[in-house]
Amino acid sequence: GYIIVGATDSYGQGIGSTSDIYVLKVDSVGKVQWSGVYGGPYGDAVWNIESTSDGGYIIGGGLVDSAPGGFPYSQPYLIKLDSAGNTEWEKTYGPVRFQTTLRMVREMADGSFIACGHTTDSIGFHGMGLVLKVASNGDSLWYRTHEILSCDKSGNFLYDIRPTSDNGFIAAGWVNPDPPDTGGQDIWVAKMDSCGCLYLGCDSACQGLVGIEKFNVTGLEFSIFPNPNNGKFIMEIFNVSNDEKPYQISIFDVFGREVKQIKTPFPLKGEIKLQSIEFDVSAFPTGVYFIQTRGEHTFYGNRIVKY
Repeated sequence: GYIIVGATDSYGQGIGSTSDIYVLKVDSVGKVQWSGVYGGPYGDAVWNIESTSDGGYIIGGGLVDSAPGGFPYSQPYLIKLDSAGNTEWEKTYGPVRFQTTLRMVREMADGSFIACGHTTDSIGFHGMGLVLKVASNGDSLWYRTHEILSCDKSGNFLYDIRPTSDNGFIAAGWVNPDPPDTGGQDIWVAKMDSCGCLYLGCDSACQGLVGIEKFNVTGLEFSIFPNPNNGKFIMEIFNVSNDEKPYQISIFDVFGREVKQIKTPFPLKGEIKLQSIEFDVSAFPTGVYFIQTRGEHTFYGNRIVKY
């Protein structure tokens, strides 16, 4: 059979003002098995419906909170139906903003849901891509907004999202620049990690990261500055032990690939001596990198550096 979602002008005042979400279930030859009307008192937006592993359905759209002057202010909206079209739960997420909606929702293997769409800034002019993940009961796990164009009236829109084999997500949409952003309308593809982040550290709680400004380790102490930087930074290293064997400094990108490595001797043994090393990583893509120091048999620690 088929499951179909659209809109119905339930209140007789024109679709786009007071329309409702309309779901129609038909068999393989188009015979109606059931239908239902869902949503609030205003012109709610709906874009897709998907089958779920329990035999039910999940609907993604936007629930209009108010429509001053005919302009809809809404929230991301999910409705979970059982196999007969009965509502199991319906929930909204994030702030109420101008023309906020979900364009795609998909069920994950563990029963959770990943969805994407778009929202605006607090003023309502600047469009941002929206990604959220919810548990099987609809409880929010995280909510993200992403953008590649940042000018006041530039738009960033996400229309589809899928899980990837590395437990992250890939989303696709389009961008529309407004001066001083340059160019024309372009395709936008965004690769995210399992927390919906475009860069490591956007959510330390979800990613399990702990930030450390400075710490002491046996034999070696070091610091990095400036951080963030413009592609060049200095690493200051102190020898606080009698160790004099060479040690290794490695720089890794967010995918765990080693992009740079040097080996250098300790500062003079027996005293606390300073060694200063300048790094130039401006040839690497802008982003977050990890610096790790390791001796012949000892791991000394690491830092996160961003430029």
